[in-house]
Amino acid sequence: MKEQNEALSSHADYAISSQLAERIARLCGAVWVHNLALSGTESMTITTPEGRSVDTPLKPSDVGALIDAYLLPVMKLVHKEQWKLTTLAELELWQNEDWTLSDYGIAKWNMLVNYIATHIDNVGYGDAKH
Repeated sequence: MKEQNEALSSHADYAISSQLAERIARLCGAVWVHNLALSGTESMTITTPEGRSVDTPLKPSDVGALIDAYLLPVMKLVHKEQWKLTTLAELELWQNEDWTLSDYGIAKWNMLVNYIATHIDNVGYGDAKH
């Protein structure tokens, strides 16, 4: 019975991971389309609280890298074993039924960019040591 439970748990984790990967992929496209519609370019400028300006490419793969580097570790830290389900539910709110960014998703994307901007200041990106 224990082996069956472990097998079911493994299958459930795989299914949730697959859904999360699909949701992140759709979100990457939605952020890219949103940014392209606003700026007309496949890039964005992050302005930090200390006034640094960092130009960065913003294609779907770049959005995915930012989500992977900044959002997922926070979700893992805060939500522990439930991080995948919680992240899946959270990211579902980021998009409308037509897969465009929702107002909530735009606000959350901007929060993530602001978090990244603060991190840029914290590491001193652009200073002489870099």
